[in-house]
Amino acid sequence: MLLGPRALNWADLVVFLALLGLLAAAGWLGHGLWAPFTPAVRPVVTLSPWDLPYYAARSLLRMFAALGASFAFTLVAATWAAKSARAARLIIPALDILQSVPVLGFLSATVTFFIALVPGHILGLELASIFAISTSQVWNLTFAFYHVLITLPREQAEALRLYRVSLWQRSTHFELPVAWAEKFKVEESVAVDLPTSRELELLRRSQLVPWFEAGLARVDRYTTTAGPPTQATTAVRTPSRLGSASSSGLAGLLADSSRRLPSVEAARWPGRGGRASMETMAGFETPPADLKPLLSQRVSELGLKLEGSPVERYVADLYRELEAKGLKRFRPPTYLTDEWGCPDEEPIIGIPFYLADAKLARLEKELDDVEDAREIRMYLRHEAGHAFNYAYKLYETPEWRELFGPFNRPYPDRYKPVPFDRSFVRHIEGWYAQKHPDEDFAETFAVWLTPRARWRQRYRGWPAMRKLRYVDRTARRLGDTDPLVRLASTDITVEEMNMTVEEFFRAQEPAQEPVDVALEHDLPDFFVRRRQGARPAADFLREHRAVLVNRIEYWTGVRRSVIRALVTKIEETAARLGLAVPAAAEAATLVELTTYATTLVMNFLTHGRFIPHARRSGRGRRRHDGDAHHANHRRPRR
Repeated sequence: MLLGPRALNWADLVVFLALLGLLAAAGWLGHGLWAPFTPAVRPVVTLSPWDLPYYAARSLLRMFAALGASFAFTLVAATWAAKSARAARLIIPALDILQSVPVLGFLSATVTFFIALVPGHILGLELASIFAISTSQVWNLTFAFYHVLITLPREQAEALRLYRVSLWQRSTHFELPVAWAEKFKVEESVAVDLPTSRELELLRRSQLVPWFEAGLARVDRYTTTAGPPTQATTAVRTPSRLGSASSSGLAGLLADSSRRLPSVEAARWPGRGGRASMETMAGFETPPADLKPLLSQRVSELGLKLEGSPVERYVADLYRELEAKGLKRFRPPTYLTDEWGCPDEEPIIGIPFYLADAKLARLEKELDDVEDAREIRMYLRHEAGHAFNYAYKLYETPEWRELFGPFNRPYPDRYKPVPFDRSFVRHIEGWYAQKHPDEDFAETFAVWLTPRARWRQRYRGWPAMRKLRYVDRTARRLGDTDPLVRLASTDITVEEMNMTVEEFFRAQEPAQEPVDVALEHDLPDFFVRRRQGARPAADFLREHRAVLVNRIEYWTGVRRSVIRALVTKIEETAARLGLAVPAAAEAATLVELTTYATTLVMNFLTHGRFIPHARRSGRGRRRHDGDAHHANHRRPRR
């Protein structure tokens, strides 16, 4: 019995009558859809006030039908594109083209098509109207849902699979709530929990809804992943972009699933983080004595300000560079926050708070490699490019879209670059201009802004020269023009960061990257057994670690945590084997080691692992997905 022992109540009767009323209203309105429509017989529109409710209801029916059709298309097209790379190569460019067509541009073709589809009835015109209404929203909905699906944390998807969560539950309890939160930027309680109202309270009291869900569960049971769940390793942590919108719904879903699997321990999955290396935890245990008190202090209580801080002079340098390029009215404001970035479409630059204090910068350097003066200037120029784009709304102009691409293209967390592609400039690490049209513009602006960059000589003959000339031409045109957007809102400010310094740095710690390389067999080719006068290889590697990581990251585009995991593993293995490097051979050893590490990292770029699997011939050939392993710049914002 689907409903269980509980009997029907008064709420069921009210809901049932309401459903009958809706069906009756739909039938009443739908009856008019079959009215004849021919050259000889045309529908009559009256101006009587008594007919206005009927016309209004017909319009409302059209809008809901268009919304339903848009949702149906979104669920099918976005899911298909997100699950199939081959389909995405066809669907996403097609949507890019379709969204550029004006709504009325579809009518010339669709009206004729739908009239021919339902000849002799006004339903053809109604379908054409519904299609026109849906085109005003369907592309945006599809892009938004596709973006959510491709940025869902892989660890959470793995947890859903381990708990054998059905396709229906995955969609209704996880993917759709997250998509709603991402689209409308609502809080967790709004995205995951139903809002309170009399109508929804009535539905909660009714037994018809559980009855309907139970029927769906029976159908959906056949789509549930089979096989016993396994246990993963580390603690639950949700990425900040999806964070609050997904964690509550996912936790409830997994809790409900775990009740169906009483013999299985609670699954845990690794989080995703930022820059910290595998030895970060050890760095927290043994920090320098003068830095240890900082760890327990809240960031908001440190009294950090840009004014008078070490980073203030770099902001002043940026303003002088803008002035020298003729941008006399453009001075993007700056503020301290948790990472580099401009809030989306907001002309204001966020700077990591640890750069505003010498001790915090030292602590960052102990745990990872803090930005040096050159990198700070590069990041400021890049963010100034975003701010310039947003301040003058260049991304809305046809020329910008023609050169850089559609601004509303889904923004990937990770991407697969094409090294040395001459259609893009090169500024910061990771071939970052290839990530998104917005990043392409920001990188182009940064190259143009850099003093003594000699971009005309360096990029002569490159397709990227068109973009540089556009930036140069646009900057000259807008040099004396006030920005269109003068006021900008921030993301989290340093005054709002209530976590401790230690909590902040621990939150940046990524999952440990596995290094599937037999280093014990390869390292003896670079080093010698420890002997008198030879320097320990571990000390040699420790000295050059930062340069190795930075240069390999810059030229390959593979994310920093992967490269650091490899270099750290090499260092640990060399120490365990007792290897050394003769003083006279240090330069040659560094070159050979760099080549070796770069080769492994390029394998990771291409195949998703340092040592690729053996290829299979014919139809059994294995596909490697390396798209998820490429560098994401130090900030997830634009």
